[in-house]
Amino acid sequence: MSWIYAFVEKNETRYTKIGVAKSDYLDRFAKSQQCNPMPMEIAAVWKFPTEGAAQTCEREIKKREIFLRWGAGGAEWFQTSPEEVAVTDAFSRLLSEFGAVSQRPLRFSGAFAETLNLGEGDSRGAAYRPHLHLITESPSTGACKFALSCYNWPTVVAHYATYNPRALSIAGRWSFRGGSEGRQFIERLGQRLLSQQINPLGWYRADPNQLIELISSFGVKFYPRSSPIDDRVNYTKFRVPI
Repeated sequence: MSWIYAFVEKNETRYTKIGVAKSDYLDRFAKSQQCNPMPMEIAAVWKFPTEGAAQTCEREIKKREIFLRWGAGGAEWFQTSPEEVAVTDAFSRLLSEFGAVSQRPLRFSGAFAETLNLGEGDSRGAAYRPHLHLITESPSTGACKFALSCYNWPTVVAHYATYNPRALSIAGRWSFRGGSEGRQFIERLGQRLLSQQINPLGWYRADPNQLIELISSFGVKFYPRSSPIDDRVNYTKFRVPI
């Protein structure tokens, strides 16, 4: 069986993420919360008899433009509320067409975790230089995220963009000699910013310019975007060699 889920931010914006989960929508929910500073909730789920039925239904939601797309962030975000989703006749007919049944959402009881791959090495034995990325949102929520990875900045942004309703960009990058050095620095930085922490997934309530000044005061090497680096998005290539 497969599912279509509706996730929503617990605030007044009420952007709703509608997507397909092949088996476990709780995993998708965990990824959504990891990539979003706002508290999330599982608003509704519908069970489908087959994976194909769920995927076709999702395509039809977009094709028929049943809900207004929210164009600032990920492709699965819509400018609607769960209440509107529940009473939209066109959506109800589409669910019936594909044999979907509304289910009471399970409560997420696991632990949210960071899933971005550090990518320090590969099967050929090559070593790569990790970077600390400072991610900001637009429209701004006043929140910033730190992410440590050897992948270049578009790949890092792409990891979070699908699960966030706002456009993401990189405000700054700093390089380290190795993953251990980078992790130790993030731990020190987190202790310094503990009072501004939104959640333990690297999100902080802070002005990005002030964070840049703070990081620079530690003497960490700033890595400018003008440096020669392949900026195409790829999850298995385009890491910065040492």
